Amino acid sequence: MPTMQELKAQGDNADLIRKVQNVAIWLAPMTAEPIDKLVGADGQLTQFPDEYRPLGMITKDDGITFTSESDSETVEAHGYIAPVREDETSMERSFAVNALETNRLTLEQAHGIDLSTVTVDNNGNLVFEEPELPIRNFARAIAVGSDGAGTGEYLLGRFYPYVKVTALDDIVWSMSDPTSYNLTYKAFPDPILGFSVRHLFAGAGFKASAERAGFSLEAPVGG
Repeated sequence: MPTMQELKAQGDNADLIRKVQNVAIWLAPMTAEPIDKLVGADGQLTQFPDEYRPLGMITKDDGITFTSESDSETVEAHGYIAPVREDETSMERSFAVNALETNRLTLEQAHGIDLSTVTVDNNGNLVFEEPELPIRNFARAIAVGSDGAGTGEYLLGRFYPYVKVTALDDIVWSMSDPTSYNLTYKAFPDPILGFSVRHLFAGAGFKASAERAGFSLEAPVGG
């Protein structure tokens, strides 16, 4: 009979443990093309369409936090302590990111305003009025993280075709901490694409470990 260590050795794969060492996020208007892959035929990370603008640097400890919350209803039967049936009735998906850069995109997202026509005057002044009711337009978002490099690079992505800001933490001016914009985005099903989030995996490292992770590789073209 096999030992416990032998059984573990058959199923454990330390190279499938991931840490996101680098991460970035881009936002785009709803007119932008959806993202359907991370790498091209050459195996290199694809260039996203110009409409996708980078949010910039984010806080190291926070990274990007992805959240899924569900509600359910249960059925109880006489004589049973535990419910005999449970059905999910709703699912809410969101992500939170704490942006460090004060740029046009972070200001637009934080204050719910379009600054595309606002310019800096000849004296160096930038002035805009925050709307009493923020304009929270829907947008597309793509978050990409990486682990490793070169032949061991592992890419993870989440594409949200229909999101908007639903929460903003306090903006603090202090001597000890940088000013940041802690934004929460809620995902909704895209009315045309029909989904809320698309998961993407790629990179030479991922492809090399895909079968160990339980996935089959597509047959080579012409093979």
